[in-house]
Amino acid sequence: MIPLRRLLLCLCASALAAAATERVTLNVTHSLEAARPSETITVPWSAINQALPGALLQHIAVKDSAGHSLPYQVTNIAPEAKDPKGVGIAYGELVFQYDFAAGEKSATFTVEKTEAVAPVFPARTFARYIPERLDDFAWENDRIAHRTYGPALAAPAEPGSGKEVLVTSGLDVWCKRVSYPIVDRWYNKGHDHYHHDEGEGMDMYQVGSSRGCGGTGIWDGRKLSVARNFKTWKIIANGPIRTIFELIYDAWESNGLKVTETKRFTVDAGHNLDEMESTFTVVEGAARDLIVAIGLNKAPSDKGQDPKMELTPSTPDRSLTQWVAQKTNGSLGTAVIVPSAAFQGFAEDDTNQLVLAKVISGQPLRYYVGAGWSKAGEFTTQQQWNDYVAAWAARAHSPLRITLVPVPTPTTSAEIVSVMEHVADWQLANPGNWKPIDWENGAFFAGVMALVPVSTSPRFRTAMMSLGEKHHWELAPRPYHADDHVVGQTYAELYLQQRDPQLIAPLQQQFDFILAHPKDDNLDFDAAKNPDRLDRWSWCDSLFMAPPAWVRLWKATDKPAYLDFAVTKWWVTSDFLYDKEEHLYFRDSSYFDKREKNGRKVFWSRGNGWVMAGLVRVLQFLPADHPARRRLVAQYREMADKIVTLQHADGFWRASLLDPESYPMQETSGTGFYCYAFAWGVNNGLLDRARFEPAVRRAWAALTSCVTADGKLTHVQPVGATPVTFDENYTAPYGVGAFLLAGSEVRRLGQP
Repeated sequence: MIPLRRLLLCLCASALAAAATERVTLNVTHSLEAARPSETITVPWSAINQALPGALLQHIAVKDSAGHSLPYQVTNIAPEAKDPKGVGIAYGELVFQYDFAAGEKSATFTVEKTEAVAPVFPARTFARYIPERLDDFAWENDRIAHRTYGPALAAPAEPGSGKEVLVTSGLDVWCKRVSYPIVDRWYNKGHDHYHHDEGEGMDMYQVGSSRGCGGTGIWDGRKLSVARNFKTWKIIANGPIRTIFELIYDAWESNGLKVTETKRFTVDAGHNLDEMESTFTVVEGAARDLIVAIGLNKAPSDKGQDPKMELTPSTPDRSLTQWVAQKTNGSLGTAVIVPSAAFQGFAEDDTNQLVLAKVISGQPLRYYVGAGWSKAGEFTTQQQWNDYVAAWAARAHSPLRITLVPVPTPTTSAEIVSVMEHVADWQLANPGNWKPIDWENGAFFAGVMALVPVSTSPRFRTAMMSLGEKHHWELAPRPYHADDHVVGQTYAELYLQQRDPQLIAPLQQQFDFILAHPKDDNLDFDAAKNPDRLDRWSWCDSLFMAPPAWVRLWKATDKPAYLDFAVTKWWVTSDFLYDKEEHLYFRDSSYFDKREKNGRKVFWSRGNGWVMAGLVRVLQFLPADHPARRRLVAQYREMADKIVTLQHADGFWRASLLDPESYPMQETSGTGFYCYAFAWGVNNGLLDRARFEPAVRRAWAALTSCVTADGKLTHVQPVGATPVTFDENYTAPYGVGAFLLAGSEVRRLGQP
């Protein structure tokens, strides 16, 4: 946790002003060699809004360089503010966390707009005023909890009431064994229970009239003058990652002056130390510099615990640690750090060990206070606690530097080719466990072949040649299965470049076998009724896998039988699976009677994406005067007219075309195929540019927003046949193929 004024934020102003973008990159650096777990990163919302105009706090995603979405929160510093321009004037900061490993001095994140509502992140920090327990105020994170005391506890007891009376501005410690919130649970179970460990931890810390763990006072060199219990409170932010609140203390006498204190607490998840900012103001008497003392109780243990205390003051770290070993309650570490030049050394009085700091009336003093319990497991020895505090002091002296750089969508030809190369390189370097020439990779290879003619590097063509040579230009083993034919598209395109007959010999041999031994046209997908159903184009995906391979083989050999087969069998499948009312394809016949949660028919986005891309890849080679061309173009336009209406404002199509609310996740494979198909249609005059180019631009921006810094394409729905929810960080080669095909046509549009 680094306070905002010590966090160096560099905004690339000219870029912010010029870039039209849906995401912004945050480059975060620091100079510390040590690890920084749960480092809290904060960015003014005004900077986010400047980079992403119109961004809504519930419609953004924060991602690390690997594409993992991170929990975040946006603080609201002006809840009653009006915001007619939608710029988020009530918002303070975007807050999220990251674990910097030892030696990791930089990290990159993106903040991007989303159409889907962000999930509700688990609460790891919490604070609450507790009127039912004499005005206590309690706070916690996933490591430790605290409380302090309000005016009702300080009020005199009515005779015979038995009311507890305690006048103190000291701070209590509640020791937790668990990471989930316990404040409400413990107050609910009651005083006599939370003072015993019943499995979640306990309140074993004694405060009394001491400073407890981090209470303050004014030091005159001999004695401490302190405030009474807090008077009022204000919660500014309340999780899930950061909680901020203030406690206000009435004026009290100190050496002829009257002084007030406003104490602001910043409680971050994953930390044992909270940040405090205390503002002491002289309200009567001549204002002058004050010496403030921050205390740790000398006798914090329960009776009978036989405590053994070790104290470690550190002038270099400007810190004081206390370690109390107890008979049965475990050991407790407490600490104070004053990281600034305000640090004035150490002192003590009868009840407290003190850290001293010089303050100016009306100006805040920043310091850190906290505790760690051995039974929680993080710190079981004094040395571990001291090391933690020393590391925290080092972090406080090594602020983060954050640079915001908008990430404009690649629009120039060079930019588009560059991102295509980046994504292709990642996939080639990370092949996973996919079968090398099965359909998943075959679709990827189709995309690589679209990159080959536009890249200045021979590495992509070399990779495809090496693939074919390694597998002797053979198809996958199932002779009739469309999925096993898709790699033939790559072989045929390589043949067209260099006219080497060996590149298509196995493809031609296999397709000749199919022509000589044709299957019937039974496309029923019921395995019991039609066990060899996969030997036909009986599912819509097959229209991408097989027909383009047949058409390319026709182009390579000039043998009409290949083209005739592709066209004839296309219409067999179309007549069976195409819904003439919705102008969309069922995935297969098993979906004819299925319905989504909203009662609509089930039309799978990637399935229809396969068809749209298949239409394009057939039309690319089909002669202008071929009898089937007009009908294929008509279907292509009819589907495009329908599908363009189903695009969401963020540029994506959801996994279910007609029930996106049930599957709100962004999805890149279907989106990639639609982007490709629409861009090709605009480039070739088959689709209206005014209507479809904006959809292409939105889709391309959406796709590129899912490319991580190292080139991984995320948000790819896994292998399947129907809309599902899935891990947004998932990737697969066929999704990359769709991305590369899309890029190959978007670059032809020219700059907007």
